[in-house]
Amino acid sequence: MMVSLFVMACVGVVAGREAKTDDRAQAEALWNQAIAAKGGRERLGSIKSFAIKERAHFDKPTRPDMAVGQVEQIAVELPDLWWSFSDYRPGKMGYMVRVVNTTTGRHWATSNGSSGKTAPDRSTGERLRRFEYVYFLETRWVRPTPLRASRVQLGGRSVDRVETEIDAQTVLFDLDIETHLPVRIETTVTPARRYVFDLTAYHEVSGIQVPGRVSLGGDPADVEVEINPGYDPAIFTAPPPPDAGIDSWRKRADQRSRADGGSR
Repeated sequence: MMVSLFVMACVGVVAGREAKTDDRAQAEALWNQAIAAKGGRERLGSIKSFAIKERAHFDKPTRPDMAVGQVEQIAVELPDLWWSFSDYRPGKMGYMVRVVNTTTGRHWATSNGSSGKTAPDRSTGERLRRFEYVYFLETRWVRPTPLRASRVQLGGRSVDRVETEIDAQTVLFDLDIETHLPVRIETTVTPARRYVFDLTAYHEVSGIQVPGRVSLGGDPADVEVEINPGYDPAIFTAPPPPDAGIDSWRKRADQRSRADGGSR
């Protein structure tokens, strides 16, 4: 009797290991389909910088006098440099420009043209990584680990759900069963911090499929994505000037001329 129980227990352990292996293999296969649909791992690995502009209207603003929407332009040099211009006008929040080195925590900011004291930044790095997998799935610096996969219902349609792990956080990717592109991404940082992104209006930018509309928590945003754009590297090495605007990150015409060897 004891021998039979021991054998049954061993069989159960082996079966459990095989099931986990099968889950992982299925998750990896679906993930690789999604990477191919995005444009392929080689193209995704060639992303060295990106710029994203989001135009959002807040669904239920708690203080309409402060802000009813936001236009945010970010420019990123991977793996760790961040520049952003957040514009809440005509709301009283006005606008803010931020520069962050997410590795060292160095942080500069101006609000409505005035510089303020800034403590070391410890949160923008997490947001930068979130931008990488929401818009691109993978980069050279962010590689989700597929763990499990299942077919689930989302808003009345079937999707392939791939559970992944990124920096010890669980991230769920719901993939369209025909295009294999993500239609919803859910990140749980803590029980009290959960982000749900809905992605639509895919189109090609530099050979990579990116969403043109992203909703976070019910607030939809129209999105413009640029991959490896021309930018001014000086924006990451000094505090933003008082007259910084939403396009201050772009490389100026005179800089492009010098980079090209001068005008012809």
